[in-house]
Amino acid sequence: MEPTLRGIEVTVIVTIVSGAESVRRCLRSLLSDGHPAWLEVLVPVERERADVAVLSAEFDAVRFVDLGPMDSEVDPHDPCAEHRRFDLRRAGGLRAASGAIVAMLEDHGTPCEGFVRLVVDAHRDNPSAAIGGGVGCRSSHLRHYALWMCDFSRHLAPVRSGATKSLSDVNVSYKRTAILDISPTWRAGFHEPDVHGALLAIGGLSRDATLQVEQERPMASLRSLFAERMMWGRHFGRGRLLVPSRWITLFYLPAVLLASPWFAVRTLLRARSHLPPLRLLACAPLVFVFTFFWAVGEGRGVIERRLS
Repeated sequence: MEPTLRGIEVTVIVTIVSGAESVRRCLRSLLSDGHPAWLEVLVPVERERADVAVLSAEFDAVRFVDLGPMDSEVDPHDPCAEHRRFDLRRAGGLRAASGAIVAMLEDHGTPCEGFVRLVVDAHRDNPSAAIGGGVGCRSSHLRHYALWMCDFSRHLAPVRSGATKSLSDVNVSYKRTAILDISPTWRAGFHEPDVHGALLAIGGLSRDATLQVEQERPMASLRSLFAERMMWGRHFGRGRLLVPSRWITLFYLPAVLLASPWFAVRTLLRARSHLPPLRLLACAPLVFVFTFFWAVGEGRGVIERRLS
């Protein structure tokens, strides 16, 4: 069904995470049905990412939003500097968006066929401020399936449609009026828990089972993935809204390490209906290891937050 509103109906923001080849694949999938006049596609890119900016010649209908140099906004010595870049790209995309609905993807997430029209249909009869969908995995490598389970255990495709308390920023869409109402929460940098928490309070969050993306990450070494898990856990720990007391902080790291096997088991239980039993079993050791490295990072991040 074609949108009925005039002007830009949908803006899709594609956040750079993996790089130029992933951006190209995502855009080709997103625009496989053409680029109607009511669709705006944005790729926020800083000056340092010339490898992505050159894609503007290939996708002349896509707007590559110039964020300028990011050196002054990102401390290169910050262990979470890369995540900070993601947050700034998302915020830059939201500032530039003009659609009545603003959808957000990551470059290594391939959207399902007819994704944009499905977003419009999802918002037409649903008053929720934000509507998201499920995240699948398109890979032949066990390490990627294990990462997919660890990252998206609450959002594994297919999801159930209906109200929810959490959405993933790799597959989400917002009513622009709602996202502008909470602009102080994201203008300095998009932080998913803050943004979705604010939207939950003013307009609710929903899932729609028709909205799906497939993760297709570039191949990476296990060593780099272990370091990534620790970095993301550290970022999560440093960003906790409630900082434990001094005495609790002393025991936070050993406590979260002891609890990490339970978190791994919970992840596997959530994924059991999404994967064949043999593949789930083969992924299990990596899920436990990835969860352990996340716990180490989270504990360290909480301690650093307390000492700062």
